[in-house]
Amino acid sequence: MVIGKKKPHGYCVACGKYGRLSKEHFWPKWLRKRMGNPTFTFTYEVVGRAPKVKVGNLGMLNVRKPCRECNEGWMRDLQNQARPLLEAMMDARFFVMEQDAQRVVAAWGAMTAYMYAETNQKGSGVSRDHYDWLRLNGIPHPNTRVRTSCYQPLDRAGWFHAQHLAFTANPRRPSLSVPPPNGYWISLCIEHLVLQVLGYCGSEELSFQLDIDPPGIAYHLHPFSRRRRWPPLHGVQVGNLEKLATFPSGPIAANFRPKP
Repeated sequence: MVIGKKKPHGYCVACGKYGRLSKEHFWPKWLRKRMGNPTFTFTYEVVGRAPKVKVGNLGMLNVRKPCRECNEGWMRDLQNQARPLLEAMMDARFFVMEQDAQRVVAAWGAMTAYMYAETNQKGSGVSRDHYDWLRLNGIPHPNTRVRTSCYQPLDRAGWFHAQHLAFTANPRRPSLSVPPPNGYWISLCIEHLVLQVLGYCGSEELSFQLDIDPPGIAYHLHPFSRRRRWPPLHGVQVGNLEKLATFPSGPIAANFRPKP
């Protein structure tokens, strides 16, 4: 009798159900075929600790955390919806992004950013309700912001940065010490496409205004405000990609306030 290898079981990171876990590739097959097997830079940063940097190829980014039902269901459907939009954005082809297009790209950006963050052995920093909101509603959580910009040169194929953040919900009474991580700031640079996903995972419903979008360089996809042109007028140059994609460390309170 031949005994096969036991399939791993556990709680799905995407829906919370217990069952057989499926291997989720950070990149879908069409994107791996398009990009080949280049070298990437991966950075993980937890508040209060030194950043951890890895250099490697796409084979490093397999996650066995979503269940088979999620991986072959809503996650695959979202990949298929987003593909034509992502290809145009990675090529820096001009088009006008209507609300539906922005919703799909923002949802794909959140899903992909979460899966990248899950490759960190210390955890992703993404809470259960943020996964549930994305899965059930097809858009990122209300306490999430997704923005995009265009990377102009192509001297490197990919760059990724995931940060665990510590937010204080009340800017008037910030904590004297660094609070535990309760948010995330995940940046992905894939050819010309730059996507950045910021989320607050505390219990308060916050209204946060990010005054960090340089005019003509970056803009928000979620929440939707108006139709946008792609690519942005100016784009991101070599010298300011890391600066644009790195959120300030320590307690963040200045741009956040409890929602009335």
